[in-house]
Amino acid sequence: IVEGLKTIAKPIDILINNAGVMRRGTMLESSEEDFDILFNVNVKGSWLMLKHTVPHLSEGAMVVQMASRYSLELSVDPGLYALTKATDMCLADLFKETCPECTVKTLFVGPVDTPLARHAVEGEALERKKKIMHTTDDVADLICELMESDKTRLVYRLKSRDYVMEQ
Repeated sequence: IVEGLKTIAKPIDILINNAGVMRRGTMLESSEEDFDILFNVNVKGSWLMLKHTVPHLSEGAMVVQMASRYSLELSVDPGLYALTKATDMCLADLFKETCPECTVKTLFVGPVDTPLARHAVEGEALERKKKIMHTTDDVADLICELMESDKTRLVYRLKSRDYVMEQ
């Protein structure tokens, strides 16, 4: 990541910061290996991206931190995943305070049809989930909608299966 940033000729105006792996299970059922993988990718990956792009961000750059509905609605299963995504939410909040010259927004995305969302979900559970999952194109549209708004958060609500702008 650092080597690639050294070759950027122009300042970065928009950064979409997204990192994620999924492990299902409760916090206490999870292995130490799962803990390390989740925190290294989901939290450390996002932190490293922010840390190393700061010198390359233009004044007034917009940063969109990808989080999850689990950031705001901690879940017993997937427990560690929810914890890492809540940490990503806090990471975005701290970055906003640390770099007030940037516009920082957070997308709390719902289920997206990716290998991550399908991990360890099979049979009828997968068929039910496929009915509520968004496409990656849907997520791109949500990012654009959030960026164009005067709000700082776009949150997926599981019960109503829709998104609401906040702040």
